[in-house]
Amino acid sequence: MNKWAELLLGLILIIVPIIIAFYSQSWGAWNFWDAAGEFFKGGLFWFVLMIGVLFVLLGISDLKEETKSQPMPSAPDPALKTRRK
Repeated sequence: MNKWAELLLGLILIIVPIIIAFYSQSWGAWNFWDAAGEFFKGGLFWFVLMIGVLFVLLGISDLKEETKSQPMPSAPDPALKTRRK
């Protein structure tokens, strides 16, 4: 398909639903404006939730890397202890 035709078709598919949704506010059961608003709110909710999940996973990953880079403290070797009088 021609790149200009694709661009024009894409713009039409973006602009026409917005216009229909705007004018459908008074159509009763066919009110696309409320449906679009609910869809947007749901998408915003899931976006924020997934950002939170991403930060938790990144934090867990950082904690795992931090513990790998630091040597674990070990018990002192009893053979190296000096006797005190």
